[in-house]
Formats: sequence, structure tokens, C-alpha cells
Amino acid sequence: MTNRRLGLAGLLALPVLAGTLAFGATATAAPGAEPPTIEVFTLPGTVSATFHNPNDRGVCWAFNEATGEIFGGNNPTSFAEAGQTVQSSLGGLPTGQVRVRGACAWSRPTGNHDYASTTEVIIVDVTGKPPTGSFG
Repeated sequence: MTNRRLGLAGLLALPVLAGTLAFGATATAAPGAEPPTIEVFTLPGTVSATFHNPNDRGVCWAFNEATGEIFGGNNPTSFAEAGQTVQSSLGGLPTGQVRVRGACAWSRPTGNHDYASTTEVIIVDVTGKPPTGSFG
């Protein structure tokens, strides 16, 4: 299992970014919003993220920077509302590296060109998919 954490000190040093996320989705811009605090860990074939929305409004989420895929899918339980902490995952991943980001915006993403405050990229190594459980 690989653990990486972007601590509060690291987040405070990050500038708030308002720009286009590659492969992202449209969300209402979040000027002045802080990016989420995020911790990422891996299991075979899966990357999980626990992230916290430090803002007094809006939503935060984790996503695969290469594909734009939101951890846990684009459903209400994949987003941390103001002050909430959420854990979600991406599964069925091949062995290799995944570039994870956390993002916050005033509304959930709905299309192309996402405008949000984001964390720095967290690179995690994914190990092979888990065995099928067959014995014999």
C-alpha cells in the first residue's frame, strides 16, 4: 500500500488556481476557494482518496488527471460538501502510475472545461489487479 498526503502546510503554500483542467468538466468558478486536503492510497487495481472540503460552501472531489474520471463516479456521494470529508475510489486500474488531483468549485462539474481550485498532482503507483479468488 502506498500513502501520500498533502498536508495543510503544503496546501497553504499552494496558490489557488482558476484554470482549465484537462479532460475536466464545467463547474462554477471558485475564486478564493481553498483546494481540498487529500490523502491517497492504493490497493491492487484501485486508488482511493480521502478528501476534505475546507470551504464554507461549494463541493470538492478527487479525479484522475489523465482521464478526468471522478473518483466514485459523478454522483452525489463522490463530492464533499462544505466542511465534509469523503472517501471514494477508482477501481479496475492497470498496473502503473495514476496522477490524482483534488478539486473544489462552487458547483458540481457538468461538462467540459472545469474551473476549480486544485491541489498539486499526487502520483501513486498502482499494483496489479487482485486475484480472482479462484482456488485449485
